[in-house]
Amino acid sequence: TNQRIDKKEYERLLKQRKIKNIVEKKRICFTYKEHIYKLDIFDNNTYILETDEKVKIPSFIKVIKDVSTDKKYKNRNM
Repeated sequence: TNQRIDKKEYERLLKQRKIKNIVEKKRICFTYKEHIYKLDIFDNNTYILETDEKVKIPSFIKVIKDVSTDKKYKNRNM
């Protein structure tokens, strides 16, 4: 759930958090045929393509595996 909070609340919540792991990635955003894509490149050479819609993957991208429902590939588990 997303909600707006002020700086004071953000700082309070920030102090409470417990970091399990730090995920470092590079994100490349691009549009193709009027759709927005986000390509995440992780330090371990894993590449994950995200899109907000059900769209056809561009032909210049080779999909090795669809991980849409695989919890192993969520940021918190990387």
